[in-house]
Amino acid sequence: MSVISQLGIAVIAIIIAAGGVVGYTKLHDASQKNPLSVTSSKSTSTIVPDVRTADWQIYKSNEMGFEVKYPQGWKAESYPHQVLFSPIDKSQYSSSYWIMFDRADSLIVKTYGDDLEKYFPLNQGQSIESKNDMVIDGKKSLEIKIISTIPSAGIKSLVGPYVVIKGSSYAFKATSGLSLWQSKGSETREDPQVQEKLDIFNQMISTFKTI
Repeated sequence: MSVISQLGIAVIAIIIAAGGVVGYTKLHDASQKNPLSVTSSKSTSTIVPDVRTADWQIYKSNEMGFEVKYPQGWKAESYPHQVLFSPIDKSQYSSSYWIMFDRADSLIVKTYGDDLEKYFPLNQGQSIESKNDMVIDGKKSLEIKIISTIPSAGIKSLVGPYVVIKGSSYAFKATSGLSLWQSKGSETREDPQVQEKLDIFNQMISTFKTI
């Protein structure tokens, strides 16, 4: 199993476990409040850099072959084929939040090619809730959100977003440590800071470019 697949499984498990964090409030349609800055052509959105990132820090990796901006007050931690972004002061959020970029190895790219959905391996109890075709840095990209269910506990969560950016011989995957909402029985809750977190993820994605 690849590093990306292993990390994807771990990420989902962590997000589901964190879904019951204290301080969640009633669901509102936050996923529609703060879309990426786009210009649209038919059903594909072309992402353009968000002007609000002008004073952000720049992460650049010649080894991984990309650069991206990230907020002031955040840090970047580099690992083989991965970089993890997170706030230095974690107390500013009521629940854990981070954003990770992975570079897929050549075998994965050769196997999956341009079938971008395959870059998001689903586990039991998971299904794709929504898809959005995009162009980021001139490259074919796809954003998805995943419904994750635990029938035995009566829990359902919407997690993501996840974005894959596909070049000619490589692919990058961006993951947010975010549960958009969680329901149990008749009650639905969401992180009170979900809008702020989505905003940061979308702004970072808008500044992505290969080097």
